[in-house]
Amino acid sequence: MHRSLPWIFLAGAFPALCAAEGPAAVPAGQPLLPLPEANPIACDADTPAAIVTRDFASGTTVTIPEYVAIRVAATGVIEEVLLVHDPIPSLEPQQRASFQKWEFMPPKKGGAAVAGWATVELDLKVDYSKPQITRAALTPVTAQEPLPVPLAERWDQTWITAAPPLADLKGAESAEALDQAAHPKKTKWYADRYKGPIAAKFWVRVSEAGRATQLVAVDLKDAVLLPYLERAIARWTFTPARRQGQAVACWNVLDLAGTISYDVDLTKAASIRKSVGFAP
Repeated sequence: MHRSLPWIFLAGAFPALCAAEGPAAVPAGQPLLPLPEANPIACDADTPAAIVTRDFASGTTVTIPEYVAIRVAATGVIEEVLLVHDPIPSLEPQQRASFQKWEFMPPKKGGAAVAGWATVELDLKVDYSKPQITRAALTPVTAQEPLPVPLAERWDQTWITAAPPLADLKGAESAEALDQAAHPKKTKWYADRYKGPIAAKFWVRVSEAGRATQLVAVDLKDAVLLPYLERAIARWTFTPARRQGQAVACWNVLDLAGTISYDVDLTKAASIRKSVGFAP
């Protein structure tokens, strides 16, 4: 078991199902294949796995990127903001209030200021406080339970390499077409703290040794919580499922609920020479 759990898509979790198609053939946010009559990875055990210890640390810090597409007028005034890859939707109002206060160097083409799109990468440093968990339910995956659609986005800098293009430029120049990008010069940040409910659902494989060896997030509003929850669950211990008295590995559904707080600092905001939009 690695110190932190791997972030895996369903294609990686169930390779036998995907061997014919390959991971690249699986559209994001859609089931891999037509669902079989019975779940092929149902937990075939006499006794289910159970949580023994669960540890949520305080003082954990991670950095996670956010990508924003901003249409900037020839005067440097912001005309539109698209949160194309947002790990903290719960703080969207505070983010939009922040962008209203931002100022940009006007984009240029052919030596003249023009209206153009800026793709801005924000590096967000997140400090988590220990959550108050009111529910942590672990139930075995049954034969009747359909395969879930996992959260299929990547939440690191590799996302930008395959990001979808901006479909409608609305009369402004693309980031690639500009001679001089629209660079942010004032970046006020009001989305600096979240305190509220947390609800998450994972599919987790508990090994014969009683450790979580694979984790698939299938329901989580704020992806900014992924690295924290992955690290936490990696430290948990379980009583493994048993079949005919022998410990066996089994897939389970883990439901979490409670409250959490975390602080968010904007450590860097830089324009990237690539126009990006929402996934189709």
